[in-house]
Amino acid sequence: MSPTARIPSICIAALFLWVTTPVFSHILLESPNGGEVLVPETTIEISWLILVTHDVQGWDVHYSTEGVEGPWVPIALGLPVGDASAGAVHTLDWNVPLAAASPQVWIKVRMDNMTADDLLEFSDAPFSVG
Repeated sequence: MSPTARIPSICIAALFLWVTTPVFSHILLESPNGGEVLVPETTIEISWLILVTHDVQGWDVHYSTEGVEGPWVPIALGLPVGDASAGAVHTLDWNVPLAAASPQVWIKVRMDNMTADDLLEFSDAPFSVG
């Protein structure tokens, strides 16, 4: 078999591994992370965990009622760095607005990095507000 005849099977194997290998995130959104039922105009805690230490400059938190592609509505922008070490848990009290009422809501946490690309973490599944 010629070397060029093996390329398609190698490409297929590489594609299979790429599609089936879980992506390792540097942030883990702990809550809300899918399936919760939130009541509008109440306060809930959004929490996330740092898995990998970076040169964190701050945090932004958003919600969407459209899906993980957005559009995104800011909850808090430019939150302080806090403890930037791996294993640190960060929290934000969110007064859930009536405008967020929807059967499908997602949270996005953005780690603003100085020396690398910003890192994003999304709810694993939608939760509802209503």
